[in-house]
Amino acid sequence: MVLFGIAAWNVKASVEPERDRADYKLSTKLRTFRNMGFQAVSLSRYAPFPEEKEEFDLLRKFDAVTIHSSCPVEDEELRQAVRIQHETGLLRWVSFDAALNQGALDIERTAKCLAHAYDVLSPEGIGILIENWMFSAEDFMSIKNAVNRRGLGILLDLGHLNLFVRKLGMRADKYITELPLDIQELHLHDNNGVEDLHFPISNREGSILEIIVEIINGLKMRNIDGIVTLEVIPHIQRIHINDKEGMASILKTRQIFEQHWNKH
Repeated sequence: MVLFGIAAWNVKASVEPERDRADYKLSTKLRTFRNMGFQAVSLSRYAPFPEEKEEFDLLRKFDAVTIHSSCPVEDEELRQAVRIQHETGLLRWVSFDAALNQGALDIERTAKCLAHAYDVLSPEGIGILIENWMFSAEDFMSIKNAVNRRGLGILLDLGHLNLFVRKLGMRADKYITELPLDIQELHLHDNNGVEDLHFPISNREGSILEIIVEIINGLKMRNIDGIVTLEVIPHIQRIHINDKEGMASILKTRQIFEQHWNKH
């Protein structure tokens, strides 16, 4: 069974500019996400990280917590992750965007970042994931070998997958089943098959709906039972929790994916 989560950094607590930490109102967002029926929440330094007792109390109402970061990672972020785990016991993993060099995968810098994060977080029971971009199975194998740590996994971004398999003319289920690391989390959003737009799912040319059967079949062949994190930005900018249209589009995307997941 998969859990459905939401990326907290994509949603603002109000229409007002977020000038300092007080404006982010993490507690307001956490209550809203729980009331929307989300079982998990993904945090980042832009969410922000919890500091107050009320925020930790609200986090404990979820079934799982994840963190999303990037390479290189700051030690302060790793310390925040450890604190969240100590306070809640719910932090499953920290996922990372790979380090890039002029748009291309920088394996050396990525591996150094992931190995350092692993050495800090693994003793706390926190897993480490690497997110796909325009990466092949061979790229992931190179990362795996360079990191040289047990248990490294993948955060599979379905929007990014849509772009990559269309570029290569490859079936999505073939791509998914050939990945050399366990898939633990999904990022769910849509695009036109050409640009990384983070749209809600809808019937448009190039949508992931056109290959959704391949995606679901590939995931089920891998026995995926992790977290599906909604990373939808309806207007290519963060929305606020009182934006009824924007928040409804997030729920609709979850509903569409869940229907396909249960059907196939």
